Amino acid sequence: MIERPYDGCGKCLLGVRRLSRMKLATSSPERQREDFLTAAGAVGGHIIGWADDWEVSGATDPMTRPQVGPWLRDERGPHDGLVAAAVDRLGRKVVDCLNTGYKMRDEGKLLVLAGRLLAQAVEESEVTGEPARAVLHRTAHQLGEQLAGDDGPGVTGVFDLLERYGFEPRDEGDTIVLGNCPFRALAREHTQTVCGMNLHLLRGVLPGLEEDELQACLEPSPGHCCVRLRPATSRPATS
Repeated sequence: MIERPYDGCGKCLLGVRRLSRMKLATSSPERQREDFLTAAGAVGGHIIGWADDWEVSGATDPMTRPQVGPWLRDERGPHDGLVAAAVDRLGRKVVDCLNTGYKMRDEGKLLVLAGRLLAQAVEESEVTGEPARAVLHRTAHQLGEQLAGDDGPGVTGVFDLLERYGFEPRDEGDTIVLGNCPFRALAREHTQTVCGMNLHLLRGVLPGLEEDELQACLEPSPGHCCVRLRPATSRPATS
């Protein structure tokens, strides 16, 4: 059950929903709820409650919003992280998004942004004219480097980082196999796009952790993430 009370499992997540205008059908409460449940389930978590700030501008600092603010200030009870449908649902100002992300990192909590990279790629492509897939691969690589650089407490290497972000890594000989795709729901309908995104995300993670003994390889198989980490000299990585 994806919606249930706090149970101390380590992935009890708060859904952070916001709309500046309730008539926005593409980001309606019902649509956001579906996205949140999918995103929470993809990282093995569940939703313990909803911080719904309706008719609230994205320019408002999340720390001061009526609903999510008290959770961020630790006035509403324990939680293990936040789920937001996209970056602009969390906040429109870059500094607010970064500050919230750093707060989650420093407290050892998760920040799950459903559809984050895909939305950014489409928006940037529309502005620059660069193909959306090329933008997606580049931004995924940059995010991987960022995740590696911002590894939180208890993260000592690639295995820990992959566990933290819901990939469910396990060793199979000299290979790291990923038992879960955090973007599983999206991958069902957009397999090639999401697999390419994961590949470039992990290609950014490895150098960010100064891990030069592994390479990310695209090797789809049933029941697993499409990417595996193999010894760097074992075989060429698929583009």
